[in-house]
Amino acid sequence: MKIPTLFKEYIWLVNTIRRAKRISLAEINEKWINTDMSGGIP
Repeated sequence: MKIPTLFKEYIWLVNTIRRAKRISLAEINEKWINTDMSGGIP
């Protein structure tokens, strides 16, 4: 995994949490699986 890819993933995570205000790990995982970055891997 390249550092720029990892950085994009961290940005996605921070933005997801910030937009949701309150979100569970299960909800984050569900949103993650629906992104192109995940490759279908939870």
